[in-house]
Amino acid sequence: MPTFPIPFAVFGYGTAALTYGLYLLCGFPKARNEEEQVKIKRGLIANGFAFGGIVQFTAGLVLFVFYNDIVDATTAAVFGVLWTAIWLNEYFDADPRTLTFLDIAIIVYTTFAGSWALMLGHSVVAFLLWSITALNVSLVFTHSMGRATRLKQHATQLGHPLPF
Repeated sequence: MPTFPIPFAVFGYGTAALTYGLYLLCGFPKARNEEEQVKIKRGLIANGFAFGGIVQFTAGLVLFVFYNDIVDATTAAVFGVLWTAIWLNEYFDADPRTLTFLDIAIIVYTTFAGSWALMLGHSVVAFLLWSITALNVSLVFTHSMGRATRLKQHATQLGHPLPF
């Protein structure tokens, strides 16, 4: 029997959220030139895809197959797909506005799934889901502006990092 995968899923989500949040909102890690910026972006994409996408989706499958835990399995798998979409968007340098409706769908899902998890006695999962709701509210504004990533890259090239 495999190890209980919820800590695995939480670690994957936390790592992806921290990596993406620092990159998008703070411009961390900072690059000295355009070549270094490309290398940093590639590293961030690889880490985000591995921890956010693969780890989450694998945890969801294990929870479903071995534990028959539908709430946690669905949650982990949904976030695996979310982070895969976010990092593929970064990889292909696509317009971030395309992620806005995905962010809204995640907000709706985490709000209801958090309530469902709380009713089933999973208070930690409910708290995590509602904290993810708060994160995705900020992502809606960042992605819908469509300018955050582009402005950050442009400002970095000019040597004036933006605070987001």
